[in-house]
Amino acid sequence: MLAAVHYIGSDNSGSTIGCYVLYFVTNLLVFVVPVILSVLLGTQFNSLKAKRLVPIVFTGVIAGRVAAGATLSYLALRYPVPSILWFWVIMHALAFVFFFLGSNSFVRPQIQSFFQRPGEQKQTKFFDRLRNFIRTLTESQLVLFLVLSAVMANFSFYFAEFQSASILNAQFASENDLAMFYGWFTICASLLAFLFQAFITGSMIHRLGISNTNIVYPILAFTAFLGTALSFTLGPGVWLKFVQLGLLTALFQPVSNLFYNALPPREKARIITVSEGVVQPL
Repeated sequence: MLAAVHYIGSDNSGSTIGCYVLYFVTNLLVFVVPVILSVLLGTQFNSLKAKRLVPIVFTGVIAGRVAAGATLSYLALRYPVPSILWFWVIMHALAFVFFFLGSNSFVRPQIQSFFQRPGEQKQTKFFDRLRNFIRTLTESQLVLFLVLSAVMANFSFYFAEFQSASILNAQFASENDLAMFYGWFTICASLLAFLFQAFITGSMIHRLGISNTNIVYPILAFTAFLGTALSFTLGPGVWLKFVQLGLLTALFQPVSNLFYNALPPREKARIITVSEGVVQPL
């Protein structure tokens, strides 16, 4: 990340290779961090606790996005975008320092206790885990459909990212104007997502059940894609971006995590890790 950001900020560089490297690294983080979060949520909470506590955890995610949007809007008024990227790198470095400081005392022992059965060797071959995962797919329809839904969610996410970025890039003349818009949009979308999760997601789960609530997000995503198909303009693009950014955290992820509670506790972390850490990236 340091090399990519330095290359982007170099006045002598007219190439865009730094942007590609930075985007690649960012996507690695997009996969790794949610996998860690999913494993923690899947192994720490039973079904009863998950319904009550998972929305609270994702509320923290939304609060972080509000803070990030406010910071981005403030910095976009005063600094060029390559300089803002240095602040982004520093925040990531602090986040990883914070995580690794706590991983030895809590996170790592808790995850390992679910990854390993009593007497199981600490080092399990990757292909053995993958073979066990494939066998689980053939034996459990729940796991199969969980994996398929995760793969389809990935397709939806990147199609939405491409379409919304294409629309928004055409609306703003400069990088700083676009960065400022993303900052304010992140604030508004995150607050709306917070209200949606606080007052709607939980009620939908209790009234409709997890299975019926699970189809709400695909329906909303379909309306967003239909909107951009009919009109490739700012309004449908903003709605598509909100479905991708806000409702993914406020609706899809909490419901998806609840499905994993039906799995055996010892297998839960393994299935989440292979599904979200191997199958989805592929």
